[in-house]
Amino acid sequence: MRILDVSPVPVCPPAGGSTSRIYHLLRELSRNHEIRQFSQPRLRDLRARSFEPEIRDSATYYEYRHTSLLAAAASEWCQRGWVRPQAVLSSACMRVTRPLLLREWLRWADLALVEFPWQFAYCRRAAPRLPMVFMSHNVEVLTRSGNAQAAGVPVQRSPLLCLIRRQEEHALARADLILTVSDADRQYFIERYRIAEDRIFTIPNGSDTKRLFPVEAQAKRGLRRRLGLPDASTVVFLSGTPKVPDLEGVKWVRRVASRQPGVSFVVLGGISARPYRERNIIATGRVPDHRPYLQAADISLSPIEHGGGTKLKVFDGLAAGLPSVVFEETIRGT
Repeated sequence: MRILDVSPVPVCPPAGGSTSRIYHLLRELSRNHEIRQFSQPRLRDLRARSFEPEIRDSATYYEYRHTSLLAAAASEWCQRGWVRPQAVLSSACMRVTRPLLLREWLRWADLALVEFPWQFAYCRRAAPRLPMVFMSHNVEVLTRSGNAQAAGVPVQRSPLLCLIRRQEEHALARADLILTVSDADRQYFIERYRIAEDRIFTIPNGSDTKRLFPVEAQAKRGLRRRLGLPDASTVVFLSGTPKVPDLEGVKWVRRVASRQPGVSFVVLGGISARPYRERNIIATGRVPDHRPYLQAADISLSPIEHGGGTKLKVFDGLAAGLPSVVFEETIRGT
């Protein structure tokens, strides 16, 4: 089968929870099907020296990154506000730029997978008869409302939240099939939007325990030396991009770290633009592989109290065999 995936962010290689889910599902599908992926990078991506417009992950999985300055600028604007990291203006940008390659691929495909609701309206309008799957990563209206509240944005008066609600409702109403990350999300859509149960299914999030697994104490010490971490009890907070829930989580990590001076607290991921050390807090910035840091740690900490969806950081900490401390919101839907 010829499968087209439309993503509002570059996917190969994955850099966070959502892109990890997209990448690994498509990688498995590419074993038996031909995958073409159309994604839209941010301005920051376009300016990076390592940026490549085309990525061939395998003979049957190919990603093309559409270099539209308008879409990249719109995505960058979203990144700098509480909406981050979602390109909620993607459909509007596509209506202006009318990417020729995407329209060709929509004619080529037997099936289209549209990640998030942001680009669904454009794809549905461009290919009204093509079987189309809405790949939901959260109940977006709940997740973005939680982010807005954390940022002090009036939820009831936000025009962006109204747009997000309309986009999600449109995708749910017009998709041939809907896939969710949890049964809780599925049930919410069924009850709130009266979605027929045979149109919506769950593919749950999780970790690949063949790639991430517990290691012994001696191996932990060796990993800490290799990673330049102190030989001390180590707590890890696996963050993603600098979105509001994770930024608030870092504040909580700082408060705990100030009370535990003999423990190293590693803030792992792109929430910090560059690596730094501040007393017993070590921020790594974006790393190519987060697994050695988890395996080098003694405890996983996930203090996320806003937003929605299921958190891959929790599953990864458990897969590494770490005692895990979370907030109630962190494991909602798990």
